[in-house]
Amino acid sequence: MFVDRIEKGIKYPFVAKPTFGYGGRGVKTIKSRNDLNQLLKEQGQNAYIFQEFIYDNIGNNIRLVVVGEKVIYSVLRKDTVNFKDNKFGKDN
Repeated sequence: MFVDRIEKGIKYPFVAKPTFGYGGRGVKTIKSRNDLNQLLKEQGQNAYIFQEFIYDNIGNNIRLVVVGEKVIYSVLRKDTVNFKDNKFGKDN
C-alpha cells in the first residue's frame, strides 16, 4: 500500500508540499495516518513532496538554488506567525 511506503520513509509529523504552486498554498502538516489518508483522498494523483518536520527550526525557512550539484544561492527566511514557513500546529 502506498501509505505504508510513505510511512517507511518518514515519521509523523511531517510536511506535505504540492510540487506546483506558490505562497504556501496547499502546504499541510501531516500528524497521523488519518491526515495522510485525507490528503491523498482530497488530492488524488497530484504530486507532493513530503519532508521531515524540524522542531528546532520552527519559524525558519531556508531556500536554496542548486545548479548541477552546487548551491549557488541561499536565503534564510523567518516568520513566527504563519505555518507556510513550518510553524507547527496551524493548517493552511
